[in-house]
Amino acid sequence: MSTTQQVLSILLGALPYFIVLIWLTFARRWRDISLTSVLLGAFGIVVAVALGAIVGLLLILYNPHTGSTVNDSFLIGVLAASVAVAMIVGEMFRYYIVKRSIGSDRREPLVSLAYGVGFSLGEFLVYLVPLLVNWGKLASWDASAIIAVDVTIQIMVSVSCYELIRQSNFAFIAVGGLYYLSFFMSYVLHDTVILNIAAKVIVFGIALALMIVFHPTAREAETE
Repeated sequence: MSTTQQVLSILLGALPYFIVLIWLTFARRWRDISLTSVLLGAFGIVVAVALGAIVGLLLILYNPHTGSTVNDSFLIGVLAASVAVAMIVGEMFRYYIVKRSIGSDRREPLVSLAYGVGFSLGEFLVYLVPLLVNWGKLASWDASAIIAVDVTIQIMVSVSCYELIRQSNFAFIAVGGLYYLSFFMSYVLHDTVILNIAAKVIVFGIALALMIVFHPTAREAETE
């Protein structure tokens, strides 16, 4: 793969971040974005994935029949448990970060967005680092598109979660769970491209609809 193609594939994966940067620029909200919340989001995905992985490892180690029954169904079950733990940990951490900002100032709606950007950076870096280490060898348009969709889903659910958290509505866990569902379906359907794409499109559509419904634009207008 040529250098140009490699760079373009990376830019495709990073496209959602550029869109967020463009929006912040035109909306003049640069000063309202919290770098601390971005870093906390990055920390959140590390903690969530680490605890999820520990649960998955324990399930494998303490299953008395693991040695003779390791198959796809068993591994999918382990992954499902790990993703569920990661979801609960990640979303409750989001709740803590966002909830403590409620009532502060007009920047508060961007706290959840910043957390989502930081959280999605974890997955993006897992995709990016091998490309940089193995320059010209591993880039894939499919992988770049999948990363772009996952990052976009995380950003959209982050917008939705702010309003739900503000209302102390724990449905935000289910909304945030769309990101984890997207990741989980990527693994389960990795052998079937058409179904994988269909699942991504469905989750993306749901996340987009929820973002439109729970977008805090009206409340922001009131506080300005």
